[in-house]
Amino acid sequence: MSVRIKALEQAIKTLDALGLSYAIEGFNGEILGTIEVAKKKTKADYAPKGTYKNVILPHIATMTVGDVAVIPAGAFDISTFQSRVAATANHLWGSGSYKTAVVGNTVEILRVQ
Repeated sequence: MSVRIKALEQAIKTLDALGLSYAIEGFNGEILGTIEVAKKKTKADYAPKGTYKNVILPHIATMTVGDVAVIPAGAFDISTFQSRVAATANHLWGSGSYKTAVVGNTVEILRVQ
């Protein structure tokens, strides 16, 4: 038995003796303890590189200060889509140069600088 396993077993015995709740990820990825841990979320809204850019850029590429664009999110997750719109605008114009808002299943963007 390795020193690491002995130390882990001792720690678990101590936590149990103190009456504490805990969750520990073991050396093999197993979850030990008395607290149920939610599984790690996987990225559900994966899209190949360039997918968002190809949808967003035609709407905002020619915007000037004061322009507003309404970009439909389509099948994309709306919060992820808004984040991608903001990232694209930030790349084009810089931080603080735009405002975005979610309206239904669209993202509105206003260029302010």
